[in-house]
Amino acid sequence: MSRICFPKEIMSSPKRYYLRISWDKTKPILTALLLNPSKANHIKSDATSNFMVDFAKANGFGTLILVNVISFIEPKSTKLKLYNSAFDEINKKYVRRALKLGSEIIVGWGEKGEFAALQLSDLIEEFKYKMVCFRYNQNRSPTQATYMLRIMRKEKKEPQDLKVIKFEK
Repeated sequence: MSRICFPKEIMSSPKRYYLRISWDKTKPILTALLLNPSKANHIKSDATSNFMVDFAKANGFGTLILVNVISFIEPKSTKLKLYNSAFDEINKKYVRRALKLGSEIIVGWGEKGEFAALQLSDLIEEFKYKMVCFRYNQNRSPTQATYMLRIMRKEKKEPQDLKVIKFEK
């Protein structure tokens, strides 16, 4: 798919709070609340953001807003233990803004993001009426988008083949 878009990013190194990617402003907004930023920014994309843009396009959205339960930019999620307990009020502000803007919110922070997600529990409760996820892990955390991307590639599926389910927490 084409990567022509109009990105907007709010970051403070080594954190990224908000990444908005628009390709058709006449269509609804999909917000994705994921684990943490890997390396995508307003200039350079990554596999997860490409996957989420393709999913959003395939499902009729014109904008994707990426926010995370952990704002630290870290490509290796095994290193997130260092940041998982650090509460970030600035991140919460941008998560709230993104959740308000999204017509639909897809969540996917996985088991590694459960503690950080607890710190956003008031927002999750407030906006859960428009939250969906791809599937659940054994501990009932919403499966990470990066994991869904690996499954999709393994099963040779396209983003339009993926179905979402209502998020219940």
